[in-house]
Amino acid sequence: MATLSLIRQALAIRQNPGLQELALLTDALLTHCASLAADVKAIPIEQRSTRGAGALMDWAKLQADGPADGPLGSWSYAPQLALVARNLLRAICDHRSATLERAAYVGRPSLPPLAPGSR
Repeated sequence: MATLSLIRQALAIRQNPGLQELALLTDALLTHCASLAADVKAIPIEQRSTRGAGALMDWAKLQADGPADGPLGSWSYAPQLALVARNLLRAICDHRSATLERAAYVGRPSLPPLAPGSR
């Protein structure tokens, strides 16, 4: 998944990357965060996890504040976006896994479980 690759790339920044590389990474993360935030907002509030609600607040703050002034501002902005993207993505995955219908298994003593549709 492209989002996971970008998250890993941003969180792995240990040295100051080139300005062009950093700008491309930040732009891609902003795009993914906007898309993921829209998906989290589509989850009904009563079903939205605490992680999802917190990630939306962090996303709104990052959008409003932008990168900090100074030499480390733009350098630290990409990892912050990556953390928000990771939390938004996790909130979406958690919601999807919670809403999937799981097939009930029929228990049989001394035998492996039998799925209802396998009879």
